Amino acid sequence: MDYCSIFEMSLDKAIKSGKEHRKPYYKSESFDTTCRPHGGCPWCYGNRMHKHRRNADAYNDMLDNALEKIDRMSIDDFEHECIEAGYTPTRKNIE
Repeated sequence: MDYCSIFEMSLDKAIKSGKEHRKPYYKSESFDTTCRPHGGCPWCYGNRMHKHRRNADAYNDMLDNALEKIDRMSIDDFEHECIEAGYTPTRKNIE
């Protein structure tokens, strides 16, 4: 006898004797196996990840704004910003 069949036997015994206290699944969890706690169904996954998607959108906007600001800067302005931030930029001679 393997472990799974022993477990199923003990689970069946517990159900018959009324000692099984696990709650049954309700709503979509009862028929969709991916829709369980921490599951991967698109609806639940989207609800769980809403905060992270919102933060990612904000970070992408901040990055786009910073890159646009850098594109508008001249080389001397960029060098001045680097020095104020504590970096020591070195210019490379491009031939």
